[in-house]
Amino acid sequence: MSTYESMSMLGSSELSLLLLFSLVALILKGFGLWHSARNNQNWWFVLILVLNTIGILPLVYMLFFRADREKTDFFGKKRTKQKQRKSRK
Repeated sequence: MSTYESMSMLGSSELSLLLLFSLVALILKGFGLWHSARNNQNWWFVLILVLNTIGILPLVYMLFFRADREKTDFFGKKRTKQKQRKSRK
């Protein structure tokens, strides 16, 4: 059975769900790669690039291991001093 035949066996709802998960994983991977390259964290960049973990590894990196986590938010915007104080508590 070819890949095309197996894909045609999926219903429209399953295909939509697969596309949604793929899109979310791609977005998370992009943010993870961007942050790790920006912070010169080469090992994280390579791990996120090579391993396909459906967005789990980039999410773990961005939430717990990102070097500028206290200075910028998830999307790279600089935090104000008031927001920085709240995140430390």
